[in-house]
Amino acid sequence: IQTAAFDNSIGMPELANSFFTTVGVEIDSLGYGNIVQYNYFGLSVSTELTFPCEHGVLFSGTGSGRVEYNVMHSMQRGISDTDTGHPVRHFGNLIVDSTLLGVDVGHDGAVDDNDSNDSDGIQNYPVMTKAVATTDGIIVAGTLTSLSSTSFYIDLYHTTTAEASGHGGAEAYLGRTTVETDSSGRGAFQAALPYYFAAGTYVTATAVTTSATGSTSEFAANLQVVEGSRAALCFATTTNYVSGAMPGLASWLPGDILELGSPNLELGQATDGTWSFVAAFGIDVDAIHRVNSDIVWVDLQLFAGDILFSPQYSGSITVSGQTVNVYDLELYLFRPTSTSFPALGGTVTMVVSLSSLGSQQGALCLIESSTTLVSNVPLLPGDLIMGLGTAVWYSRPTSLGPNP
Repeated sequence: IQTAAFDNSIGMPELANSFFTTVGVEIDSLGYGNIVQYNYFGLSVSTELTFPCEHGVLFSGTGSGRVEYNVMHSMQRGISDTDTGHPVRHFGNLIVDSTLLGVDVGHDGAVDDNDSNDSDGIQNYPVMTKAVATTDGIIVAGTLTSLSSTSFYIDLYHTTTAEASGHGGAEAYLGRTTVETDSSGRGAFQAALPYYFAAGTYVTATAVTTSATGSTSEFAANLQVVEGSRAALCFATTTNYVSGAMPGLASWLPGDILELGSPNLELGQATDGTWSFVAAFGIDVDAIHRVNSDIVWVDLQLFAGDILFSPQYSGSITVSGQTVNVYDLELYLFRPTSTSFPALGGTVTMVVSLSSLGSQQGALCLIESSTTLVSNVPLLPGDLIMGLGTAVWYSRPTSLGPNP
């Protein structure tokens, strides 16, 4: 498609094409509004034979357009763009066995590093933080740093084998979710998808603005799928506090175990090992603590039934119909008002940053009354005990918030 050609469509669901040439489709200078869809590049429509190409779809000069639902096999680049100043949007393409990059923005054969405020004209790709296989499917999560206060589509993909670049390919298109960046340009996303993939395979993603302007990013760095597991336990030492304004999660007895994992909140009894569903919490955590009594922590009033937690991965949860972004290495307060499935009611607030620790904590306990450790270390109400690596540490915060 050459100079000033516009609004052309190459391929359609009922009439797919196969391309075996050096460049399958090239959209040249000033070509715009063109769409390439439902075609086969590097293999026949029957997908039985492969014919390697250098490029599947190449946008050269100032060409722009959309590339959707194509299959691209055994080539240097699946989708490539030589001029990043004009929008090239793509999703749903299956791109396999690329020798350079499945998506190459800038046509330079190398992955373009994300920049801090996404001002270099090349859309930042997402950073995948979670890919957990469960009995119900797969839960994926990640973050995006890009333009501030902007809505983005995140398109998700799966591949059995990672390509040499570590970014892609895309054997299966899993669908899309959305993320809204905050005033600093940071956003988090999470999606539960009804597909099962074995541990050891990979997920990746691309990002593009939900508006009609802007180009799609390159593939994110692949993240390996892991099997889901119980993420954190909290031993209940008293019965649950119940009040009309703040009912807590459920009634339980001393010795019961509150656990977060896979990623529901459940109540178990240590005596016979039975478990009962409490609430759909929506995210795995590294650490959880259930507040047993009313306490003022530094300058924050905590009530019995409050839950302190730190996410295992950055992601999002839905509380009282609102999506809340949460990040690893930060400690959050969940104050429940309702746990009726599937709606989780209450508030979630970030209370203290743990980023200075440099690593995720594997356990958490808030000291609620004065006590002494076996090594004769005196602990005061408000102290935090945390498991970090192979050691147990305690912290005595003097202030809360993002910079304690």
